[in-house]
Amino acid sequence: MAQPPADSGQGMQAFAGYLARAHAAAWNPSAAWLQRESGIPQTTVETLVGGRRKRLPDWSEQVEPLLRALRRKVEQDDRGDPDVVLGPLGAWKRAYDDAQNHRPLTCPLPGSSPHPPPPDGDLPPVVGTYKGIEIRSEKVLLEFLRMRRGEDFDE
Repeated sequence: MAQPPADSGQGMQAFAGYLARAHAAAWNPSAAWLQRESGIPQTTVETLVGGRRKRLPDWSEQVEPLLRALRRKVEQDDRGDPDVVLGPLGAWKRAYDDAQNHRPLTCPLPGSSPHPPPPDGDLPPVVGTYKGIEIRSEKVLLEFLRMRRGEDFDE
């Protein structure tokens, strides 16, 4: 494996923040799950999504497999189109290349793009709420209920 280039810090910090935000947008899958799905060692996954990297990670061996695993998580949990939730892989590659070449980064996450969010009519129906948070996926609802047995839940 070729060593990733040294980074001046700013681009790496921004890119690490984007990875952490992508992890959160995919509802924070566990490092063990991400390791199984991506083939990346669990400690490396924890470092990548925790923003604790000192150097820009390798694209093909770390970043791209992590992003593909996060995209699978979004699909499995019926959270929508991964391009809409996490941003297209092409945008992530451009941000990576910008960080690598010490250029200003454009955030690959959709929330930072000029595209407006979909109208409420395009959202799936609410299947339950928890402390005022609407849950729109039955898979997510069932997983949540398994994790939170015993707490009040409005269906």
